[in-house]
Amino acid sequence: MRAPWLAAAGALLLYLPTLAPGLTWRAGGDDAGDLINAAWQLGVPHPTGYPLYTALGRLFLALPWGEPAWRTNLLSAAAGALAAALLAAAVVDAVRRAHGDAAEGAAEVAGAVAGCCLAATPLLWTQATITEVYSLLAAGSAALVLPARGAAANLRATQPAGPPLRVLAFLSGLVLTHHASVLIPLLAVWGYLFLTWLDVLVPSAVGGGAFARQNTMPPPVRVPGRVSGPLRLFGLGLAPLALLPLRAGTAAMADWHHPDTVAGFWALVSGADYHYLLFHASLAAMVGRAGAALLLLTLGAFGPGIILAGLGLAQVWRRDRAWAICSVAAVGLNILAVAVYAAENTLVYALATLPFVAAWLGDGLGVLLVRRGTGRAMRWVLAGLLAASVALGGTAWAASRSAALDPAGQDQAPAFLAHMAATLPPRALLITSADGDTFSLWYDRYVGGRRTDVTTVDVRLLDAPWFRANLAAYEPDLAPALAGLADFPTFAARVAAAGRPVCALRNDLARPPGLHWRPQPAGYWLLGP
Repeated sequence: MRAPWLAAAGALLLYLPTLAPGLTWRAGGDDAGDLINAAWQLGVPHPTGYPLYTALGRLFLALPWGEPAWRTNLLSAAAGALAAALLAAAVVDAVRRAHGDAAEGAAEVAGAVAGCCLAATPLLWTQATITEVYSLLAAGSAALVLPARGAAANLRATQPAGPPLRVLAFLSGLVLTHHASVLIPLLAVWGYLFLTWLDVLVPSAVGGGAFARQNTMPPPVRVPGRVSGPLRLFGLGLAPLALLPLRAGTAAMADWHHPDTVAGFWALVSGADYHYLLFHASLAAMVGRAGAALLLLTLGAFGPGIILAGLGLAQVWRRDRAWAICSVAAVGLNILAVAVYAAENTLVYALATLPFVAAWLGDGLGVLLVRRGTGRAMRWVLAGLLAASVALGGTAWAASRSAALDPAGQDQAPAFLAHMAATLPPRALLITSADGDTFSLWYDRYVGGRRTDVTTVDVRLLDAPWFRANLAAYEPDLAPALAGLADFPTFAARVAAAGRPVCALRNDLARPPGLHWRPQPAGYWLLGP
């Protein structure tokens, strides 16, 4: 099977030349500093903990070249290429099953092109060139398609679901440790197996399957093995979650929620800090986000190729209605989830089901190639499809890169860090209130080793007991200022009285009595009389 290798190579040809050279805030990558810091120290990053990403990040940070942020950017590129390869393999298998071994060439071409089109989508391209968790989310979703379809095919043939089911069980546990959005494709693939099983037991219960069309009475169906094996494999896939309690209390500023307790573990993995964002926006805002997500999953992802995706979905509806129902339901649920969750940059969550739409595209290509062959006209169609995909993704990448540049043409993140390192007074306590600022400064100190005398404290976290405990543990000289139930003004006043300069990136923070936030030429504010 050559298609996965071609798709992965095509993806890397896009990603490696456009990879961010270091830390960047482009494409919503504000969390990068926290993720790298956690991977560097093998600690616990912000909710939902991302243990799979942290473990993989630690492996990539062991590479002997490039700065740490570049190495984790490379992890994102590798994950994006893996998503393309896995999607290509799923398409090849589906086209072969639908059209027989005579369609081998068409299956390989369809898989390679569909994989490359997925790699070139704006969402995946922009996320695969920065440090973030979302290209790995796409890879996890793509990984579920092939074993799910294989297990369903075995069920339709009245055989044990066999190895595909066991692979799917393990992968389900593994991807579940990464990102909450993967619940949507997981529901889709397991719902698909349930509907397929139901269609075998009761012909036409779902309809459209080859078995239901050719049989009027169900033959004896063998039980596809005991469930204990797949359940054990599912549990094995969850193993990365053990990193969270095991690594609690070991990493400076990468010890979120102290997950060595049941309450802390659940608060972390459930994303309790963010639950208030559900249904937090206005109806108009939710409708707008739903429309944007729909666009990014269809025309905005594949351009004219979405016509082929529609053709593929129509073919799937006729030959495997259970998959059509579940994959469409997953895309719809993904759009709804993006709409009702009012956090910034939630559109990237659409990567949870973008591989499903790419699979429809591959199915449509397979039908077209089987019918029309691979003559000159078809080669022009394929070239146009790839060119349109690359143009869409490349435009989005260029726009995200331009938006992250400062007036001098430098990337804002490294320029900000260099400025802070050059201008902050010795032993400064720097108060921040934005993810990009906070996490980047943590990266600069704990990973880069620059300005280790400066302590960055996010004012939004000061009320959290776990964060105050971290500060007291990793910055012992701040422990007296944190004693009791000191609010922010009291904390700041105590630190200033102890002789440490207290600086802030904004001047509207609460101030202690008798002290003021005084502007400094370097662009921050210093607490003083």
